[in-house]
Amino acid sequence: MKRTPLTHRLAMMILAASSSSASAQSTAGPERQNLLGWAEGAFTIRTPSPPRTEAHVVALDGQPATTTIGVPKNAPLPHEFVIELPASTTFTSFAVPEIGEFGPAKGRHVKTVEIAGSSESAESGFSPLAGFEIQIEKKAPQEFPVHSPRPVRWLKVRFLDRFTPQTSPADPVLFSELMGYGAQEQKQPPEKGFNGVWTLRRGYEVSRNLIELRQDESGQVTGCQVLGGQLSKISGSVEDGIVRWISTSVQGGRNVSVPSIARITSEGELHGVSSFHGGLQTFSGIPAPQGATTPCSEAPESENAVSAALQAGLAAVLYGIHFDVDSDVLRPDAAPALEQILEALEMNPSIAVIIEGHTDSDGSDTHNLDLSRRRAAAVASKSRWP
Repeated sequence: MKRTPLTHRLAMMILAASSSSASAQSTAGPERQNLLGWAEGAFTIRTPSPPRTEAHVVALDGQPATTTIGVPKNAPLPHEFVIELPASTTFTSFAVPEIGEFGPAKGRHVKTVEIAGSSESAESGFSPLAGFEIQIEKKAPQEFPVHSPRPVRWLKVRFLDRFTPQTSPADPVLFSELMGYGAQEQKQPPEKGFNGVWTLRRGYEVSRNLIELRQDESGQVTGCQVLGGQLSKISGSVEDGIVRWISTSVQGGRNVSVPSIARITSEGELHGVSSFHGGLQTFSGIPAPQGATTPCSEAPESENAVSAALQAGLAAVLYGIHFDVDSDVLRPDAAPALEQILEALEMNPSIAVIIEGHTDSDGSDTHNLDLSRRRAAAVASKSRWP
């Protein structure tokens, strides 16, 4: 059977970015940034035993859908978990979205929440920030002030009760989304970048599964992941101290791609979440013992990580190509990513390229479509592509 060569499609997401400081400032109105989203680097690092961090991450995923939280069997409410933030943060308020309860879920949503903060560690130095009762009958988002705002790096969240008492430890407890607003200092990248090998946990037990990451000077990340003997190749990039990647493996004769987002915590652990089989799956790992290797450890170094990913048939994920608000002029900090892409395409002249321009949702559709086209043209012009 004649085999058709693979056509590589490199889709560059041109995202609108603010020209202001990287610190997230609280502002009035709906444009405030939720600082508790996992996409902003907020991850649960302490949970009850056995841990159910998937549910805690869903509570931080930026989606208001109600879900079962990770209250383990034989461990009824109250329920407590610790979130580490990517940088020192001063919260002025916490919020929950409109709560929708119906059918069997009615009465099972968390009612009373307490939140404490610490600037010392995940284990000590906590003092109260806010305590509030959620109102199910209030068909609107609910916001609760922080009475004494102060900088914190860790949050301890406690769910004290729900609207109807639990009938048994197996009776589920539901929660939707926890949001936090305020000001956050600029996120700092890991001291050594995303370089190293981590041993993944299963529950609280260390497994034989490994993740290896290697970051180059442009912020491009490559590596591999070994899960249950299955090898996946990793390709991604770093922005604001957070790494996003796509891992690709061959399963049942088919290529399977899984997007992930992760951050290295203050303790050097790798914490992240993957979108897998339509759901979210968390992972965490500790630095592997010295000398631990993966199949990536012996792979030859590539001068261009994008080229290496494309030649291996993987997706090349890049971030950092930004414009100021309502502008089609590339920001100077876009140069490293553009040079990386241009070099990769010059090394692989047969690759087909599609440039897609994007904007936010502000403004009319006509205006945004025109701006998207101008942004795509700006990238093509800078990159010397026809």
